[in-house]
Amino acid sequence: MSAAIFDSHKYAKRLIEAGVEAKAADVQAETMVEVMTQVAASSATIDKQDSKLNRLDSKIDLLAAEMRAQHAELRALIERNSKESTRWLMGVVISVGVLQSALVTGLALKLLH
Repeated sequence: MSAAIFDSHKYAKRLIEAGVEAKAADVQAETMVEVMTQVAASSATIDKQDSKLNRLDSKIDLLAAEMRAQHAELRALIERNSKESTRWLMGVVISVGVLQSALVTGLALKLLH
């Protein structure tokens, strides 16, 4: 931020030329310097806060991107595990069916003899 240079002597001189008493013009010029100093300090503080907010925004964006990536990884893992569980369950069901068929066949043969 570029700061404008305030010439308090020139300001006081203009006030005197406009009819303001010299003492009052000097007080107004000093007061104006104080006010401008406070405004400049406030502006610098605001600039620092803006900079901090921009850094926080960047961090938030980075964390959001990481969370989206992790979310996608978790969804893929859940999908893969779901498919594996389904295959495992189908294997168990088929095995139980074959076992039942063998038991029924064995019982039927036992009853026939």
